[in-house]
Amino acid sequence: MAIEIAKGTARQLVREQTHALIQVRSPEVAGATKALEAAVTEIAQLEADPRDGPDPDAEDATGPKCMSNVIPSPSGPMLWLDLGEDLGAMAVRRIPKLIAKALRKAGVSEATVACPQRGGPLDELISWRPEDYPFGSGMVAWAPPGTAVPDSWVDAAMDWLSDLGADDGLWANVAMVQFRLDADAGRRLLRAVIDSRSDGCLLVAGDLRRRVRTVHACAIFDSKLTLAERGPEFGSQDRVDTAEELAGIGRGLAGDVEYAAVDLDVGYDFNGDYQCGKLRSRLFQHWGTEVVDGVFWWQVLGEGHLARMRDTTGCVALTAPGRYEMRCGQAAEWLPDLPSRSQLQQACADKLAHCLDDAVRNPEGGLMLPPLPGEDG
Repeated sequence: MAIEIAKGTARQLVREQTHALIQVRSPEVAGATKALEAAVTEIAQLEADPRDGPDPDAEDATGPKCMSNVIPSPSGPMLWLDLGEDLGAMAVRRIPKLIAKALRKAGVSEATVACPQRGGPLDELISWRPEDYPFGSGMVAWAPPGTAVPDSWVDAAMDWLSDLGADDGLWANVAMVQFRLDADAGRRLLRAVIDSRSDGCLLVAGDLRRRVRTVHACAIFDSKLTLAERGPEFGSQDRVDTAEELAGIGRGLAGDVEYAAVDLDVGYDFNGDYQCGKLRSRLFQHWGTEVVDGVFWWQVLGEGHLARMRDTTGCVALTAPGRYEMRCGQAAEWLPDLPSRSQLQQACADKLAHCLDDAVRNPEGGLMLPPLPGEDG
């Protein structure tokens, strides 16, 4: 077998345009990855093809609008592209050939360039509608942007999955391409995707018809880890017990995070918009050890948070230097649809008022907070 381009690959790229995904399938993974990284440079310099005709609205910029880093996967490295609107079909069709050329130059002897099939059994889990797949309890942890994600995160993630049958196999989702893996391969994939800073990696253990445990990690801009448990047979007491277990895991990771939080109504990913009952214009993201992005039952805070807080009662020092845990009430009081949840959200917001970002502080239909120093009111 030589270097091949799968039938329909160029046509698929043209069709997907703003959310295109291309892959190199090869047993020579290291060489294929190196070749795809080299091809990225060529693709970035791709110019409009005269055969596509003049476009008076096109800008002078060359190449795709945006590209990911090379994304590791069990079946071969992948690349996500937003090809924008300025590159015509003929220019886009050159991309698979540029990758094939890079593979030959790198000495790869066997590979297929193709657009991978996306989707699979995890689709209902990934949906953000809890009516499609019930929410559960989850924990998010943040590390400083640009720093290496510690091994303790990967260890905690795999331990979390192992308690619900990871040894029987895992499902993985990377760039919406899904794979069935054993636990060792899942660990390697999680580490590789984190280190590549290319995309998020979702690992799932358990039975989708009953309950699952999930791990989601992403290190593109911030380093973020989410552990969660949910499913049709995941009841209210399960939410409470799992939240307590996750708080214990958070304490163990406190020395390797800048911030962590546990809530009792999350999906596979810890979405601050949903938890805070708001739809905001930007993604839930970490703001260091002074600002938090929401109000939750249990949180790990830093010295900077405490320095900004008007009331630090209830903040307990952890063994990790400069880290504190803060509980707002009991986990059972944060169950969805209980009046106590919104009441405790408000109480937590009052304590963290000077740490909350402007989006959470927006009083329009949301939390009413005291003014920050220097604000009117």
